[in-house]
Amino acid sequence: MAGKTDQRRLTDLKVALKAAKPKDALTLEDCAALWGVTKARFVTVAKNFPKWPDKVGQEGNKHLFPAKKAIQSMIAYLERHQKNEQKRTSELQEMIGGADQMAETFAGGWSIAELAKANQLAAELEQRQRDQGLYVPIAEVQQVIGSVFSELSEALSDLANVVDPHGRLPAETRALVNSHSHEHLLSIHGKLKGMLSPDVGRTRDKATAKKPRKPPARRKRKASGPRKAR
Repeated sequence: MAGKTDQRRLTDLKVALKAAKPKDALTLEDCAALWGVTKARFVTVAKNFPKWPDKVGQEGNKHLFPAKKAIQSMIAYLERHQKNEQKRTSELQEMIGGADQMAETFAGGWSIAELAKANQLAAELEQRQRDQGLYVPIAEVQQVIGSVFSELSEALSDLANVVDPHGRLPAETRALVNSHSHEHLLSIHGKLKGMLSPDVGRTRDKATAKKPRKPPARRKRKASGPRKAR
C-alpha cells in the first residue's frame, strides 16, 4: 500500500465514486484503504482535505462518513495537488530554458537548493545543445554575415548600372535608385549589427532611446536706454 501513487489513488477514487450510492458510508479504515496508507497516516493527510464531511453515524467505536462526500473531498485534494505539481514542473522547464525566470520563480517560493538544481540542469542542457552542434561561435556567424552583407552591398551599389547599363534613364531616376539602395543597405546593416550585439535583449537600440531634453533657452532681455536722472 505504501507505494501507491497519487495517479493510482485518483483512478481508484473515481471508480469508487461511481460505485457509491447516496446512503453509503465509510469508516476511516475504509478511506485509508482507498488511499493506500495506514489509518494513522490517512488521518494526518486528511487534515488538508477540503470540505471533509461530518460523521453521519457510528458503528461500535468507528465513525461513519458519507461515502460520496468523503470520496469527493479526497479527489478534490488530489486534483489540486496535481495542478500545483504541473505548475511547478512548468516553472522548472521555463527556468531550464532561460535564466531570466530565476528571480521571478524565486519570489514564487522555490528554495535555493531547487534553484541551484534548475541552474545545473540548464547548464547541462546547454552543453548538450553545444555537443549536438546547435550552438555556433559568434565569430563564425559574424564572418558569414559579413561576407553576405559585402556581396549584397556590392549588388545594391551597382543596381543603377545593372538596370540602366546604357545610361538612358533620367538622372533623377538613377539618383532615386541609388538613394533607395543606400537606404536599404543602412537599414540592413543596422539590423544585423543589433542582432550580433552583446546587449541584445537588454534594451532597445540607442537610436530609439529617449533623447535628453535640452534646457529651455533663456530669453534675452532687451537693452533699455539710459535711465533719466531724477
